Amino acid sequence: MSSNQFLQKIATALQELSREHTAITLGDRSSYLGASDLGGCPRKTVLTKLSPPEHDLTTLLRFKRGHMAEDVLAEAFTKSGFTFERQVEVQSNDFGVPINLHIDFVFTSEGSKIKKILEVKSPDHMPDCPHASWDMQTHFQMGMLAEKYPDYKVSAGILGLQFGKDALQFWNGYEPNMRMFSGLKERAKKIWDFYEKAVQGEIDTEAIDMEVSPLCGYCHAISSCPKFQAFELPELDKDVAEYIELQAQEKRVKAELDSRKEDFLKILQERGSNFKAGGKILRRTECSRSSTDMKALNEFLDSISVDADRFSRSTSFVKFDMVKAA
Repeated sequence: MSSNQFLQKIATALQELSREHTAITLGDRSSYLGASDLGGCPRKTVLTKLSPPEHDLTTLLRFKRGHMAEDVLAEAFTKSGFTFERQVEVQSNDFGVPINLHIDFVFTSEGSKIKKILEVKSPDHMPDCPHASWDMQTHFQMGMLAEKYPDYKVSAGILGLQFGKDALQFWNGYEPNMRMFSGLKERAKKIWDFYEKAVQGEIDTEAIDMEVSPLCGYCHAISSCPKFQAFELPELDKDVAEYIELQAQEKRVKAELDSRKEDFLKILQERGSNFKAGGKILRRTECSRSSTDMKALNEFLDSISVDADRFSRSTSFVKFDMVKAA
């Protein structure tokens, strides 16, 4: 079995496991709206329900990582003595839309009549604050759970778990906001209306609302999205401005780091030995590296009538830059 065949076999198995997990835990997602459906682009939500995409290996591993994060946390909660339920279903059709929520964790205090939602996220990169889609998902879950249990005080938190350096991040203090919940209900009605009309062939998918964001690059339908047929995308103006500001901050931070590093190196040079400060041992090490003298090498190859291009190898890479628009 070749390496490619081996990797393809793993990818196929992961796709089958993903489909099985979805069928067992979420059922037929084309028959209802979930909380995560409200947080994303309406067009992507509808197209995904009309024709679920075959995910690549990277995406499948990301899904698996999310399931693992929940399992790890469940073990920790059990060890800590918490009383909780997993994948709590909340179903409703009260406002004309079939809703079926699967809340990651719900902690209940019967004595105090409290229900606390915990939404778990396992992002590639831990954000400084929750994404807007996470907020929308969490607020809708709170609203639906509060309607189902009117005698309980409902609140929520979002826990980010990353299998890396950032580890855990907790955003707490979410309280039901009826105005936001009402707006999310209207959003659900609109998305479901788009979906039903698309199923019946009454509208083209280009007529479905589209929402441009930096996450559009991960959408399986971006190549056919009308928004991305245009050269100018004003919806991303804010994100580009933030990127430019981060670049400026990076330059300032690098300049400050370089300056401080030089200060420490000077102290080490004059001191002549390592020292400890701030819980760290600071060291100065003399290093050397070797490199090929390309001029001398080319002269040698010319002397024996060998073309230097014979030894060159081309590699491809992706470059990102921004230039000022005219």
